[in-house]
Amino acid sequence: MQCESCRVVINPEFKAAIKNNSCPACGEKIMHEEKLAVFLSLRTFFGHALECKNIDAESLTTTLIANFEVKQTFTMNPLPKSEKPGTIETETESVEEEKDPYEKLIY
Repeated sequence: MQCESCRVVINPEFKAAIKNNSCPACGEKIMHEEKLAVFLSLRTFFGHALECKNIDAESLTTTLIANFEVKQTFTMNPLPKSEKPGTIETETESVEEEKDPYEKLIY
């Protein structure tokens, strides 16, 4: 996690600092209120998911995408490339994406 005030990287081991939303380097807030709300919601979401015994990666991912606006901000695992537009290639299958019904509208 990176402090939004001073940009120092805060490791997950700094649990008290993260819990209090206080940067150990500059003392300012680590996350702005909107991001903090998402963080707390995700923490609750994953806490419940991890308590569930029969949850798999597909179910967890689907629920996450359905309930949150997700955007990849770094490329530790680059997004998969597709040979056919509108599909997501995985190791075992190809999934058709839904077309945007508003794609051709002119604003």
